[in-house]
Amino acid sequence: MENNYSRKIIDSVSVLNLLLGEYAVVSGGALAARGIREAQDVDILVSEKLWFQLKEQYEVENVDDIEKIIPAKNVEIFWAGSFANLKFVNSEAPSVDDQISRAEIINGVSFQSLQDCLWFKIRSDREKDKTDVAFIEEYLN
Repeated sequence: MENNYSRKIIDSVSVLNLLLGEYAVVSGGALAARGIREAQDVDILVSEKLWFQLKEQYEVENVDDIEKIIPAKNVEIFWAGSFANLKFVNSEAPSVDDQISRAEIINGVSFQSLQDCLWFKIRSDREKDKTDVAFIEEYLN
């Protein structure tokens, strides 16, 4: 299901050679993969195992109290420990492992399910997430 929005994301993730079952492209990338809207960057959620492997290859940055690896321009990699300070990531939130296991493979790349994406976007206070909630709900209907 490739579309105009997804090609850039698929290319950016494919060159990283990440193992399926260990990551999922999340948030805007999950929307772009389905042709819902364009994404300006690629956010990748990874398993703890993959996080520690990637830490050996790339430097970990701390931006606004969020740990991330930035292997390429507009690509950011996160793991469960990255979000310890976010108020809406709690015991009710879908776990990283659950999100990865429910991810949809599109053109060889793993993308967060729209249901998981929606869960997080509903709980965010950002205006762009409110817009995304409407886009996701319209797409699902």
